[in-house]
Amino acid sequence: MKMIVEPNGAYSEQYYGLTKREARLILPYIRNAARHAENMVEHYQDILESGEATDRQTTALAQWEDKMDIFNSMIAFME
Repeated sequence: MKMIVEPNGAYSEQYYGLTKREARLILPYIRNAARHAENMVEHYQDILESGEATDRQTTALAQWEDKMDIFNSMIAFME
């Protein structure tokens, strides 16, 4: 793993680079996390569609959708 620092305007952003071997090692864990996020999105969508969702549950749905998108983009990049 390598830390990469790139300047971005007035501040710097840090990124972590993985070797192919490291990416293959963590890919099953990321797939598992993506499945969990997808299940949580389905759970909160069911509550929302039934009309019984609270503001907190609607917020949780948006957060799980964001996580699911991040995991899926990571998986697509690693494969």
